[in-house]
Amino acid sequence: TIEGTGDAIGLAKTAIHELVNKGYSRLLNPEIAEGAISVDQKLHGIIIGPGGSMVKALKQKTGVSITFPGAGSQSKRILMSGSKAGIKAAKAAIKFIVQYRYSPLLNPGLTHAEIPVPEEKMGLIIGPKARTRRHIEGNTKAKIHCPMRGEANQNVIVVGSADSVQRAKKAILKILNKDEMKESQPAEEQPYDEDDEEEQPDEYASQYLIDSSAQQPDETYEEEEAAPQAQETAQSWAAPADDADDWE
Repeated sequence: TIEGTGDAIGLAKTAIHELVNKGYSRLLNPEIAEGAISVDQKLHGIIIGPGGSMVKALKQKTGVSITFPGAGSQSKRILMSGSKAGIKAAKAAIKFIVQYRYSPLLNPGLTHAEIPVPEEKMGLIIGPKARTRRHIEGNTKAKIHCPMRGEANQNVIVVGSADSVQRAKKAILKILNKDEMKESQPAEEQPYDEDDEEEQPDEYASQYLIDSSAQQPDETYEEEEAAPQAQETAQSWAAPADDADDWE
C-alpha cells in the first residue's frame, strides 16, 4: 500500500516500476544516466561473447548496466545505464567489438590486421570443415574472423599479439598468392609444388573422385577372355612328364 499525496504516490510508483524493470531508479539515483546503441541482432552474440564473458567484462570495466532485447524481440537497441563516462566508454567498446571482434579496453595486449579477400576466395581461407583456418590459428596463435554476408566490414580480421597477427597474415596471403599463380598459368606450366603431391584427398574432395572399383567388371571380363589362350600357351611350353626333373 502506498500512501501520500497524488504526486508523491505517482513518483513512488515510477520509482518502483524502474526498480523492478531496470534494477535502479533515477529518482533514488539522479546521477545515473541512460543510453542506447543500435546493433544488428545477428551481431549481439559477438558482443555477449562465449558464456556471456565479453559483456560481463564490459560491465565490470565500465560500471555500466547493459541490457539486450528479450527473446522474440525484433529490436536492435542495446540499453545502458550508468555514469555518462561509463556509457560513452561502453558504446565505443561495442562499436570496436562489432568491427574487429575484440576491444582494446578489455584486451589491451591485442592488435589486429585487416586482409581484403574476395568473396569467391573466402573458401580458400576457411577450407573444408574450417580445417585451413583452424590450422593457421593453431600454428600462429592468432584468431581469424571471416565476415558474415551483409556485414559492413567484409575484410578478414586477424586478432592476436603483434607477432601472431603478422604470421597469420603471411600465411593467408601465401594461400591467396598461390591460387593467383595457378589461375594465371596453364595447367602444364604450373610450377611443381611438393605440398600438392603429398596432399591426400579429404572427405570433402573424395566425393568428386572416380571410384576405381567401378572399372573392376571390365578388367575381370578381359582376364576371363584371355584365360583360354594363356592356358594353351602354357601347355605348349610344358615339359614332358618324364623330364619333369630337368625343369625344376
